[in-house]
Amino acid sequence: GIDKWKIERIRAGDWWQITTIPKDGNVDNKAFWCGDELIDMYPANIDNILVLKDLFPIDLSKSFGAMVIFSTWYNISEGDLGTLEISEDGNLWQVIGSYSGDSNGWITDSTDITSWIGGDIVIRFRFTSDNSIENKGWYIDDVKVVAMLDYDPPDTTCNLAGTMGENNWY
Repeated sequence: GIDKWKIERIRAGDWWQITTIPKDGNVDNKAFWCGDELIDMYPANIDNILVLKDLFPIDLSKSFGAMVIFSTWYNISEGDLGTLEISEDGNLWQVIGSYSGDSNGWITDSTDITSWIGGDIVIRFRFTSDNSIENKGWYIDDVKVVAMLDYDPPDTTCNLAGTMGENNWY
């Protein structure tokens, strides 16, 4: 839910906010937006982050595959950038998705994070702009981390005993 997210600013104000924007026929849809409602676009020279509160970790320790899936709508000027980032410790972040240009409406994005299975992860969205032309901004909605879990692996009837060729590997 939206109450699990917090806004961090690195430079120039807290521009992530909850706004109402139509999506899939729902005129009352709520989404996060990085922008300024007074000018209906994002300002210049920002570096803002939308991150899970208290770096709320997502446990992938029992997963054998995982993805981040979310709805997004963006119109971002050249030189400005939205990124999806991942961390195992909340200090060192790695970009796993980047967004610029115009999505031409709502799209669903999915990013494979299988490389991070085996422990906890945190995700965040970061938006940066330069000092030139600005545009509408970046909307984020319906964020999910989907993990494939196998708590009860199937029993096997395969016998692995024996040798493998001349090397007698077992």
